[in-house]
Amino acid sequence: MQRRFFIPMLCLIFFLHPGLIYAGTTGRSVAVQLLFFFLLFRSLFIYYKTQTTFSLSMASIYLTCLIFCNFNFIWLILALVPFVLLISLEGLKQSKYGSPIVQYYESVNNRSQRRKLTLRTVAIYIILFLLPIGTVYLFRLLNSLHAGNPTYFLTSQYANWSITGNNSLGSIFLGENLVGRNVLSQTQIIFQGYILLLTPLMIYVFYIFRGRLYELLTLIAPLIFIGILLLDNQIYLTIEYYLIFLVLALIGVYTYSGKKFGVKAMYPFLMLIALINIITGIMYFERSSDREEKAFFGTLKSAAKWNGERAYSEEYKMATYISNLMSREITLKEKNKILMDDAAAYAIVAQLRKLGTNVILPVDFNFITVAENPMTEAKYVCVAKESNRLKSFTVLNSYNLNKIAKHDALVTTMMFETENWAVYRLDKMDPDFITSTVQ
Repeated sequence: MQRRFFIPMLCLIFFLHPGLIYAGTTGRSVAVQLLFFFLLFRSLFIYYKTQTTFSLSMASIYLTCLIFCNFNFIWLILALVPFVLLISLEGLKQSKYGSPIVQYYESVNNRSQRRKLTLRTVAIYIILFLLPIGTVYLFRLLNSLHAGNPTYFLTSQYANWSITGNNSLGSIFLGENLVGRNVLSQTQIIFQGYILLLTPLMIYVFYIFRGRLYELLTLIAPLIFIGILLLDNQIYLTIEYYLIFLVLALIGVYTYSGKKFGVKAMYPFLMLIALINIITGIMYFERSSDREEKAFFGTLKSAAKWNGERAYSEEYKMATYISNLMSREITLKEKNKILMDDAAAYAIVAQLRKLGTNVILPVDFNFITVAENPMTEAKYVCVAKESNRLKSFTVLNSYNLNKIAKHDALVTTMMFETENWAVYRLDKMDPDFITSTVQ
């Protein structure tokens, strides 16, 4: 494809597709996942052209990085396993112009070719899959040794943001009107069709690679991965699971760009498909059930108000107050500290101006002791209110604070609050007041 068509199409998608804009602005590492996904499949396509193991080695490294960005991509290994045998056949050059079935039949019935096929298949499996599987095994071993749980990095809210950041399907089904929502399409077969509907460029790539078996099977692998993921899925699949197909389509166009299209009308047709992709990206966000995606799209639609008064999130307001409070304590040369749990309040902790010794977090060895008896170290505590959806992910919630205050005879004074968070000052109750109350 000529550069004067490919580059404008690429710029059009990158600068106007809301999904890619979201990937570049969110804190969910979506952009990193897309980057390693692009590098992985680009390496596979390069291998088909060059048949060099260097490309497979790099693909293995990229697959490992992708898995550590999002552990769900471990199932991509299972999706790629069936195609390794076909890739092995390509290297044998047996019946070059025959079908893969004929090549396989001739290889199996020839001792020399059968040995080569076996060795080549095993070698590709080792090169491509040994590193990611071995790395995951070692990481599980480290988690078992240091945390006492091999899946700590997946199941603990202190190690994995997705525990508190993902939306469960149950909460979505109970909490909103599902008519016209993406979540209704997240079932087997329907979801794959819905992905292709939102990514018409992918359909176009299937068309231009017709008759090229290895490339087509590689393009189908992520669809199989999505099918495996849906077998026991309990969470809402967010934008990254849609965007990987847009990235895959761009890889296909990029791989095919060195060839000429037979019909010149395909150039403007490609630009039209790129525009349709942008429109379907907008459709996705209008139908999204994810909190962060809805907030992003709402901000995008209110672009006309960006020059007006800036609206701050409640986490930012709370972080600003805590930063000012701790600065005042330092100025007054007081040693008063605040107790916080970044398992739930990570958005607040991340926006503190300074994270010093006056903030007690779970990473500190005395956190559990202070959480059970706050007056030993802390003067203030940041708690999740009853309305906060994350209150069950932290011990620092209003229910536990009331129990501790009653048990330890503490007076709690609210210093600052937002819709879901509150900061309390803790003081010992007056002994005379306790005596009179008992009498």
